[in-house]
Amino acid sequence: MSRRKINLLIVCEDLQQSTFARRYLIKRGFNQRKIRVKHNPSGRGAGEQFVRQQLIQEIKLHRRQRSYGKGGNTLIAMIDADKMSVQERLNQIDKELTSAGLESIKLDEKIGIFVPKRNIETWIEYADTLNVDETVAYPKSKKPSSCKHEIDSYINTICKTGLPPNAPSSLVHACDELDKIL
Repeated sequence: MSRRKINLLIVCEDLQQSTFARRYLIKRGFNQRKIRVKHNPSGRGAGEQFVRQQLIQEIKLHRRQRSYGKGGNTLIAMIDADKMSVQERLNQIDKELTSAGLESIKLDEKIGIFVPKRNIETWIEYADTLNVDETVAYPKSKKPSSCKHEIDSYINTICKTGLPPNAPSSLVHACDELDKIL
């Protein structure tokens, strides 16, 4: 199935994650008119909590639509690891799925969970410098749309040639998730 026909929902914490994910996916060939984004409204609680709660609801809907033959939909969640490891955040999501009576995400499902460690600014910084410390909280940009150059760097250089050995572990995980949904 062509990526251009896929309906894509991105559930994320904030406008910066939304801008980053949306621009990257459009550059990878997704039709911008077929992408919907849900992000936490400013000042309305923890972004990671918003993503976890929305993700449970969206996975239920995603699986129901798939069972009715409306396949071709893709679901992406972007949630910061914050001070957790990527695996700890994924385990937290899995535990919440189980608590909601849902099965874990399967490899054949078009559901990708992207977990920048510590936050999305780590990935933006990595695109600029090719060197980051995932325990550092890099500063937020004043304009979320200012990450265009970094996305171009991922598309044209970093992802094209493969991640270098010093790539952040959260980015390595993200590339595996990307392979699953593309």
